[in-house]
Amino acid sequence: MIEELMNNAVLLALVLAPITTGMIEVVKRTANIQERYLPLVSLLSGIAIAVLIALGTGQDVVQYILVGVVGGLSSAGLYDQKKITE
Repeated sequence: MIEELMNNAVLLALVLAPITTGMIEVVKRTANIQERYLPLVSLLSGIAIAVLIALGTGQDVVQYILVGVVGGLSSAGLYDQKKITE
């Protein structure tokens, strides 16, 4: 049971990271937000998406919040890595 939960959490975090990165790009281009707040927006977006998925599938919201944190922070890391390579 725990192993299945961990596998699902990892898969969801892997899916959340690029989705959240795309959302951050949209926010960055449409809203006037300073770049230093984008990691926070990424974190909150990851949590929001994960909570919506949890509510839609009837899963435990608290566990999915943690997955959203991982996905959001992964997205922030992807964004920073992209910025470093440019």
